[in-house]
Amino acid sequence: MRAFRMVTAALLYDFLKDGPKTFEDISQYLDAAREHPTGRLWVDCLIRSTLIAHQFERAERDCDYLLQQHCYQQMLPYVFAAGHWQNANYITWHVIEM
Repeated sequence: MRAFRMVTAALLYDFLKDGPKTFEDISQYLDAAREHPTGRLWVDCLIRSTLIAHQFERAERDCDYLLQQHCYQQMLPYVFAAGHWQNANYITWHVIEM
């Protein structure tokens, strides 16, 4: 677990040292980091999914239904890849109905 934090911190250090950033700025930076094979692995498997989870928690806390729906749409590939078919079917149905 410590290695994950160290790699994530090293990947984001230069970007975050200037102060707080918006979610769009972070997404653009991560897209640039995905150009390297190792960066793509860390961004896709760890960092992006963590950012989606944090964004979803914020949507739940603030009762922001549009952000919640956006997070559901972003979570779908991860839920399908994990093999959670019942959750994937429910989230798909929820996104379509909303």
